[in-house]
Amino acid sequence: ACYVQAVKLDKGYETSWYNMGLVWADMQRPAEAILSLEVAISLTSVPDPEMYLNLGVAYWQADKPFEALEALEKARNLDPEYSCAHCKLSQFHLELGNYLMAKQEHEIAKKLSPDCEDVVEFQLPMLP
Repeated sequence: ACYVQAVKLDKGYETSWYNMGLVWADMQRPAEAILSLEVAISLTSVPDPEMYLNLGVAYWQADKPFEALEALEKARNLDPEYSCAHCKLSQFHLELGNYLMAKQEHEIAKKLSPDCEDVVEFQLPMLP
């Protein structure tokens, strides 16, 4: 509720839009999350890989795989050292059955952040 109020007071405040998008995503309301995150991205002067990562997750929740892949790849391309982007791309590819891509992204994530909780907790099954 406070982010909605902040957006009403200042429609150009990217942080409020971004945080509101995260809240919508946590509430499993991807359409609202996508709208809020896209507004936040449009307002930022420097592209933020974390914003694109969360936008990709929201598109994934909304069952929009092409948009999800585009946003997740944008997050990874903005910061190739961002292990979370590689980890999410690995999960995404695994869900779609793209096992080779899933394995490649997971290996990169492990190399970048071997102790990262998300990378360690997400284990690829035995792949063909």
